[in-house]
Amino acid sequence: MKAPTIRSARAGDAIAVAALVTDLGYPTSAADMTERLAMIARDARYATFVADRAGTVVGVAGVRLGPLYERNGLYGQLMVIGVRSEVQGQGIGHALIAEAERWAREGGAVEMVVHSGEHRGDAHAFYERHGYRNTGRRFIKFFSPTA
Repeated sequence: MKAPTIRSARAGDAIAVAALVTDLGYPTSAADMTERLAMIARDARYATFVADRAGTVVGVAGVRLGPLYERNGLYGQLMVIGVRSEVQGQGIGHALIAEAERWAREGGAVEMVVHSGEHRGDAHAFYERHGYRNTGRRFIKFFSPTA
C-alpha cells in the first residue's frame, strides 16, 4: 500500500480532522474544527499535519512550541495525534510523529512532551516505541463558562 503524504493541514481538511478528533473521544463538529484550525493556523507556535493517502486524510498530528520554566529552551508538545482505525499499524502514526518532532526541533525545541489518558494503553505503547518515557501524571481542572 502506498505511503501517505504528510503535509500541513488546510481548511478543507476540517471534516476529516473533526472525525479523527471525535474518534479520540472528543466529539467535534466540522464547523467547530474549521474554527479551531483557522485560529491555530494564525499562531506560528502551532502546526497541524495530516497524513493524506490519495486525497483522503487518514491521520492528524498537532504540535506546539513553548518556553520551558524549569530550564532554558523550548519544548514541543504533541497536542493531538490520531489515525483512522482501518489504517492503524501501517506506519502512518510513525510518519506523523516524525514530522511533528522535525518541526519542533527545527523550531528550537530541546524536548517533546505528550499527555495521554490513563486508559490509552495502546497509545502509551506507541509513544514508548518512539522513545518517550512515562515521567508523571497529568491533572486537569475544567473551568465552567462565565454567565
